[in-house]
Amino acid sequence: MAPIARCCSGSGTGPTSVPGPSPGRPTPHGRLLGTTLTTCGDRSLRAMSPRRWSRRHGSTCLRNQYRSDPMGSRTSTEGTGTVPAVAFVGLGWWGNQLAEAVERSGAARVASCFARSPDAREAFAAAHNCATATDLDDLLANQEIDAIVLATPHSTHLPMIKAAAEAAKHVFVEKPLAVSYRDASEAVTAARAAGIVLQVGHHRRKVAATRALRRRLDNGAFGLVHLLEAKQTTPSDLTPRVGGGVIQPSVRSGG
Repeated sequence: MAPIARCCSGSGTGPTSVPGPSPGRPTPHGRLLGTTLTTCGDRSLRAMSPRRWSRRHGSTCLRNQYRSDPMGSRTSTEGTGTVPAVAFVGLGWWGNQLAEAVERSGAARVASCFARSPDAREAFAAAHNCATATDLDDLLANQEIDAIVLATPHSTHLPMIKAAAEAAKHVFVEKPLAVSYRDASEAVTAARAAGIVLQVGHHRRKVAATRALRRRLDNGAFGLVHLLEAKQTTPSDLTPRVGGGVIQPSVRSGG
């Protein structure tokens, strides 16, 4: 199937992905990067606080995102016959959260990592029992790596996606895809030309509560909805550990 781009504002049935493997029929690496990965199951929407919902159903934004039930028992038909080997680029707080999600899923293994900071590389490698790379080009040249996960500042996404595409590595990139429409289009073009899977991590789209709300909107349970407004608050203070566009306005998009 030719790669396609799917925006995140449509029906809410899947994450942005290129190409979009058919639901229930993932590509060999689709367990990490395809539209079927983030299945959370069918659960009814309850009138309860997010914290209580999480305690009851385990539906925290990321922890439940990658629990792809039977996927962990399947093996790739390519390479060594094992699950896909994934390398992480960008090893801050969110990069570690994504790595933990991959480990919980059983659908892939954390094989290597790269960051400019030697301390960050060593800490990540120790936490996730993986190799390290001191150069991005060397990481991408590693034939044992099937895919990369990008958790770097937004302004770096395009050049890294293009480099990964040239190396025939699938890419999961933390949102947003890019800082402009032009850059996003260029990233999609590069993925299409290389025939790789490119997926953007919009993590709320597969949370059970979000899916249940989407069904109720679709079946008219709330009538004709003209506006839906939501607000998220957290008790914690801003910390530099989150990195990226949260504390660096110059590298983030308008989203």
